Amino acid sequence: MKKEQLFKAAGVITVASIISKVLGFFRETSLAGVFGATAATDAYLVATMIPWILFSV
Repeated sequence: MKKEQLFKAAGVITVASIISKVLGFFRETSLAGVFGATAATDAYLVATMIPWILFSV
C-alpha cells in the first residue's frame, strides 16, 4: 500500500469517527432534552446498552 493511500484511508476513518462522535453527542443531548433525568430514561439507556455491549464483544 502506498503512503498516499494509507494517509487517505486514515483520513477517511478519522473523519468518520469525528462525525460519529458529534452525532452521538446530539443524540444524547436530544434524549436528555426530551426525557430529562428520569427513571424511564435510565431504563431506556440500560436497555439499549446491553445489546450494544453484547454485539461489541
